[in-house]
Amino acid sequence: MIVYCECCAPGILGTAIKLRKIRTDGIMKKKLYILTFLLISFFIIFTILFLSKNKNILALVETYKICFKYSFINKITSCEEYFASKLNLYHWVDRKDEKSLRDLMGLKKIVISSSKEEKPGTAIKILNFSTKSIKELNINDGVNRPFHFFSETYITPPIYIYEIKDASVFIGNDTRKFLVFKNGFYTLMGRGSNSVRRILEKLLEKEEVFYEKETRNIYSVRDFAQLFEIKNKTIFFHGDWNLYHIIMEAAPGLILRNDSGYKINLSYPSKQNTEILDALGEKEIILTKLFSLEKFDQLILPSPILENNAHFPNIELMNTLIKKLKINFFNKTKIKPLGKKIYVSRSDASRRKVLNESELIKYLKKRGFKIVVPGEYSVADQSRLFEEAEIIIGPHGLGLVNMLFANNLKTVIELFPINWYPNCYLRIAQVKGAKNYYGLFHDPEDLSTSNFNVNIAEIIKILDK
Repeated sequence: MIVYCECCAPGILGTAIKLRKIRTDGIMKKKLYILTFLLISFFIIFTILFLSKNKNILALVETYKICFKYSFINKITSCEEYFASKLNLYHWVDRKDEKSLRDLMGLKKIVISSSKEEKPGTAIKILNFSTKSIKELNINDGVNRPFHFFSETYITPPIYIYEIKDASVFIGNDTRKFLVFKNGFYTLMGRGSNSVRRILEKLLEKEEVFYEKETRNIYSVRDFAQLFEIKNKTIFFHGDWNLYHIIMEAAPGLILRNDSGYKINLSYPSKQNTEILDALGEKEIILTKLFSLEKFDQLILPSPILENNAHFPNIELMNTLIKKLKINFFNKTKIKPLGKKIYVSRSDASRRKVLNESELIKYLKKRGFKIVVPGEYSVADQSRLFEEAEIIIGPHGLGLVNMLFANNLKTVIELFPINWYPNCYLRIAQVKGAKNYYGLFHDPEDLSTSNFNVNIAEIIKILDK
């Protein structure tokens, strides 16, 4: 017999539904726990496998995150000590510590030539027309700077190449400065500056946009941090957009090696870079990007020919390079040389411009000078324009590098603001065997632009000698 109580039916039904729901929820939770466990296990296994294959990259990321977190950005030594004592991840190796580079990172150093004294025989005269003291201009006056930089003789740095296998390289905003990672150690190569480290620290903080004060550029993180794995034997070409730096720092390294089987790694494919590489017969080029991590099977790192802004070129090496470039450039261009007297204008620049240039040009044209703005021409055309130059005048700037292509250079007159005084074009004049070099210093109209007026009477006086 079945007894049915109508008043109780809804309660019984509700209780049954509730029990079923509880049972169902329990099963779902159990499945969820199992799924979560499996996902966590998978993640742990994946992480272990990833770490075993990409230990360098993850350690690099973690190292710089912690460095940034503890505000060691501007205390590099403290940051390195922190890595070594607390993290046991990457240890800093100074690039001057050759034994550690060899033993700890496996860098094989091949010396091409040792240091030597160059005695070019160029007569140097420095004329200072500044009415302000170096102290007023906030310039560090070390042994009567800037004029002690302009020496008649100098000592070249040693020239060498490094070979390394299975290494990672981080490139920041400047391919002349890059970090090399290997076996839990890292070092800064190229021309010395720690800006590349600050770039990486900012990058790893994942800020959407940041400002790099050295280059006055704004970068977006979304454009960064690509990983390239490069299997070929590769030579690292630390190029630049600036023609001077390409020719004087990067290109010489390409003629040092004997092995022709290497491809070129180019992270800054500017028009000037590609022209120079083409002129040197480099056809096998691997294009990567700035702000990237690159893993190399085999890599050659040429020494920067001019380290730390020290403008001490090896004359024999530079003349070998220029000879190779000229053969290719002169066959490509149909433009004619400008002649024996050239004034190099910076009218297309925003800084270090000659403010009374129009007046100066009037006087120079009367004396047979041709006026050129090098940036308006290809590198090949520029080389031909300067082929017959004997006297070159111009404000300090990359256009003056073309005096390297002159066949019979005799006199260089370089115009400076007193607050900017690299001696690099004196060195090029010496490489070319010029008889006379004049450095003329003037007060800048504005320190932020370094634009200045020149002493025209003094320039004419030099020309009339």
